[in-house]
Amino acid sequence: VDEYVTPRAAGGCGLPRSRQAEITIDGQSGRRAECANRIEATVVADGRLYLFMGGGENRALIDAWIATIDLTPETAADP
Repeated sequence: VDEYVTPRAAGGCGLPRSRQAEITIDGQSGRRAECANRIEATVVADGRLYLFMGGGENRALIDAWIATIDLTPETAADP
């Protein structure tokens, strides 16, 4: 995550994942970073990285959305 998602050059917030706030997505430990204009949430489950992004103007709305996510790695396409 720190190499490919987090760096600003890759479009990320630039905050190392180890320094991001801890969250839970569908029972899995994840991380949340708050950028100037968006919020990014990441979670790794069953060998897959999930990245969720939303507008940073309303964290409560993003947190409510994150609470509804069901991870389904069995239906994800292989790269």
